Amino acid sequence: DGERAYLNYERYEESVFVVEKAFSLLVDEHAPATWFNESSFTVQTPQRLSEILDNISKHYFDPFIEQHVVPDIISAKPDVLAFSVVTIAQFAAAISTAHQIMATGHRPDHILLGGPLMIAMSKFLESNRRVYDYFDGVVMGPGEASIFHPEVDLSDLPELPGLMHRTPKKIVCNPPWTISGGQSKAALPDFSDLDLDAYYSPQPILPYLSSEGCYWGECAFCTHPNVGGGYKYKPADRVVNELGVLAKHYSVRDFHLVDSAIPPKTMKAFPDLARQQGLDIKWYGNVRAEKTFKRDFLQALYDTGCRGLLFGVESGNQRVSDLMEKGYELQTVKQMLQDCRKIGITSVVLTFLGFPTETYAEAGDTVDFLREVRPYTAYGTYISGRFAAYENTKVVDKPGDYAITLNFDDTREPDKLFLQTGGLRFTDVSEAGYGKLMDHLTGEGRGIFPDFIPWDGGHFLFTPGYDDLNKNK
Repeated sequence: DGERAYLNYERYEESVFVVEKAFSLLVDEHAPATWFNESSFTVQTPQRLSEILDNISKHYFDPFIEQHVVPDIISAKPDVLAFSVVTIAQFAAAISTAHQIMATGHRPDHILLGGPLMIAMSKFLESNRRVYDYFDGVVMGPGEASIFHPEVDLSDLPELPGLMHRTPKKIVCNPPWTISGGQSKAALPDFSDLDLDAYYSPQPILPYLSSEGCYWGECAFCTHPNVGGGYKYKPADRVVNELGVLAKHYSVRDFHLVDSAIPPKTMKAFPDLARQQGLDIKWYGNVRAEKTFKRDFLQALYDTGCRGLLFGVESGNQRVSDLMEKGYELQTVKQMLQDCRKIGITSVVLTFLGFPTETYAEAGDTVDFLREVRPYTAYGTYISGRFAAYENTKVVDKPGDYAITLNFDDTREPDKLFLQTGGLRFTDVSEAGYGKLMDHLTGEGRGIFPDFIPWDGGHFLFTPGYDDLNKNK
């Protein structure tokens, strides 16, 4: 039946391939139109953003925006049009939409840009004046904290807290609102404009953010410590209350906590607060493998709705893990995964290969680690990808500490993006070399875990009958 078919990852993967292939063929047919399908951002991203600015009105989806998006915006007559950009493709869509809206003569009072990608690309935005031909400014932080603050007067936009904008002489960024106690001012999500019944999952799953940034903030490869205005959180009682409000208002029981890492304080307080408020939901989210996550604690999480935890382990070698500054003891991680399996919480282990100085043998340790924990992770174990050098990270800010030399002059060639003085050759973990590396390490290539479901299939956790499938795995 349809619900069981939804669990078939091979069919899902094949469908995604077909859609992406169809788009690429259509774009080739309509050259010079371009299609930016990149989702992650690295030190190459500024060049990609510049390419988008160089190709205004040459994006493949321009006709769709002209026919369907622009008329809807004009009819709504917004005072403020704001774009939250997470991926490179969304930046292209935002630029195209803003450009076309301005061409109609029905320009809103203000057109703003924001979102995680823009915050991460702050250096690019500080030096590229062309962006501000289409946007009045870029909000560096939660938009609602700036736009809807009771003290904000949008008629005086240049004074908007956290706004990066162009002046006649230079690009400036206003200081954000100060938030006492590190508490988040993020608003309760509003999904009222969405038809939740139109999604393909058997039932809707709502995203919820309980914190911004990362409470750990030490990982050498990660951008979170250096962008977005620092770490902020919602108190646990507020989290439980808001989840209850959303569950009741939208008649849903399933949630994805989309934090970079759910704060331990929130998780420890969650079971008692959930019981007190009669919160009846299922949820999953990203966590760090903290030593305090003992079996009785994990059981309490399961009893109050936790069905999946995503662990960013990154490496199965202790030396590499320490160099990454993960703060993990891998033996503790293994025990935690065993406990989750016994309790009924599905674990997903995220790793990558190619961190600077990682040797061939150490990369093999990660494969061996995944083999060892596979019985405890049900559908979840897999190697998630290759190392990429991101702006605003320790690796890029201090490359000498990691035995690499960045090569910004050749950013179109991933194999030449950085040079290592020790460890794996970057060509081993490039797009071309990754498959070959996996073949050598595993002897069976990408088929090392033939029955996995990757973490972005979190919807599977809530499909009717999934619990039985998991227990029988």
